[in-house]
Amino acid sequence: GKLDFGVVGLDVKGKGKGKDKSKNKSKQDKTNDEEEKTKITYHDSCRLRNLSIFDAPRYVLSNAGFEVVEMKHSREMSSCCAGNAWVNCGMVSKQIQLNLIGEAKETQAEFLVTSCPKCQTHLKCAVFGSDVDAEIKDFVTAIADVLR
Repeated sequence: GKLDFGVVGLDVKGKGKGKDKSKNKSKQDKTNDEEEKTKITYHDSCRLRNLSIFDAPRYVLSNAGFEVVEMKHSREMSSCCAGNAWVNCGMVSKQIQLNLIGEAKETQAEFLVTSCPKCQTHLKCAVFGSDVDAEIKDFVTAIADVLR
């Protein structure tokens, strides 16, 4: 569907470096202009997917300095986190969430970003209740971390 308001221009100034990995590199491996971007993956929530909003979040994340890597199922084909409509967190929904997190880990991204608070809550809950090590951040926090 179309939105009934205009898009405000955004000039994001930041590096998106996240954790400093330069300690592990020799000085010979780096040039002065070279910056290592933090590799992230973005989960398309059902709500934004149904509005066909795919490029805007990736645009902002990329311009903040992140390297956005796609999961196998992204954009129109993204997987639901099984939290739509606050579905009860049973075994089936937990497995769906862990499958999505597994797909995110396959990208070798440092963390998964989502713009939906329900997705964030359910995915973090799935990680907390498992032996999976994954970091989930909401969109605003990921951008705010860069701007600090």
